[in-house]
Amino acid sequence: MTLFPLRLPLQVMILLAGSTGYVGSAIAEKLTASGLPWQPLLRSHFAHGLDREFTSADVVINAAGFSGLAGGSCDLSENQQELELANVTVPCALAEFSQANGAVLFHVSTGGVFPSKGHAPDKEWEEDEVTTVRGAYLQSKLRAEAVVSQYDKHFTLRIGMPFDTRIDHPRNLLNQMLGKRYTRNAMNSLTYLPDLSSSIVRMIQDGFNQFGTYHVASTHPVSTARLSTLLAANSARSWGACSVESLLSSAGLLSTRKLDSTPYACGMADTCVRYCVTHARIL
Repeated sequence: MTLFPLRLPLQVMILLAGSTGYVGSAIAEKLTASGLPWQPLLRSHFAHGLDREFTSADVVINAAGFSGLAGGSCDLSENQQELELANVTVPCALAEFSQANGAVLFHVSTGGVFPSKGHAPDKEWEEDEVTTVRGAYLQSKLRAEAVVSQYDKHFTLRIGMPFDTRIDHPRNLLNQMLGKRYTRNAMNSLTYLPDLSSSIVRMIQDGFNQFGTYHVASTHPVSTARLSTLLAANSARSWGACSVESLLSSAGLLSTRKLDSTPYACGMADTCVRYCVTHARIL
């Protein structure tokens, strides 16, 4: 395994964008627990200019993003400005800042850039496969990836549907299933956020430098029906898990073979979901 030089453990400078969001707060918690010093990147930092606010950085992590309304639509005109800022302008600014300072850039993106229709249900998309998507949200994600990929020292981390023990959080996949009366049965790539956070922290600590795009998702994808069963079977509470249509389709599965060949592979989806249900923090 090859390494990139970092001034660890006390002198490393880590900047984190999106530290108050669902994904970013999980990363922030892991950075703190690991004893790695970090600073949040705020809107004011971007407004004043990152190069004026920070003279240097070793690692920059982008977990910021705008996903739209509760219904998932980002195509309404009032959302366009926020969408462009969070999903394109911010990652482009971070890539430019990282390149100027020689920092390693971690950019959290989405596995939703792959189509959910027109392929076999068990199709697993590789990192280097070309994709075409519709909708302002996914197009903004691909535009940001294109800019970030031009910088040599970057990790683009595509994640599946995120979840963790914070089952009350509206961005948590498990939360989204609770209270629903009906949903289609689809195979899904999931990402257990402690796995994502641990992968990032360990890459920093190890000085991992096999840069590029990685799919950071739990191994052995599970179906919506299986998730509903796990929610119902692994807690004494009445979860109100949704009813599931019998027809099985695919939501665009992520191949994890590339990440699995590194020391940073994620755990099994079934095991992680059961843990979250039985160790839910706030309900």
